[in-house]
Amino acid sequence: LPIDNAGSADDKHRFFNRRAEAWYTAGEMFAGGDVQFRSNDIYLRGQLCTPRYEFRNGKILIESKDSIKQRLKKSPDRADAYVNGLYALQYVDGELIGGRATYSNGFDDDDDDIYSGGYSAMAM
Repeated sequence: LPIDNAGSADDKHRFFNRRAEAWYTAGEMFAGGDVQFRSNDIYLRGQLCTPRYEFRNGKILIESKDSIKQRLKKSPDRADAYVNGLYALQYVDGELIGGRATYSNGFDDDDDDIYSGGYSAMAM
C-alpha cells in the first residue's frame, strides 16, 4: 500500500500531514492495546520513542525526519516502516480465526493471505 507521508492527512483539521496522522494512529493503537510490541530490536524500540511533536496552525506535526537524523546520527527508517505498517492495517480487511489473523490481499482473486500472529495484529 503506498503511503505518502508528506501528503494530506485524512483528517486535515487535526493533522498537518499523513506522517503525523500515521504516528498518532500508531500511538493510539499501542495505548488502546490493539497492538503489542514484542520485538527484541533495540534500535526499533529507540526509534519509536524518538520523534517529538508540536502543533502548527492548530494541527499535530511530527518532528521532521531530517531533524531526527541530526539527533540520532542515523535515519529512523525502522520506526517509519513499522508505523506505516500499523497505519496501513486500517486499509486491510481482516479477522481473527482460531488465534491467527487473516487478511485479504485487496484483490478479487479469492486468495487470502494468512499471517501467523496470535491475537496481536503485530505479533513480533
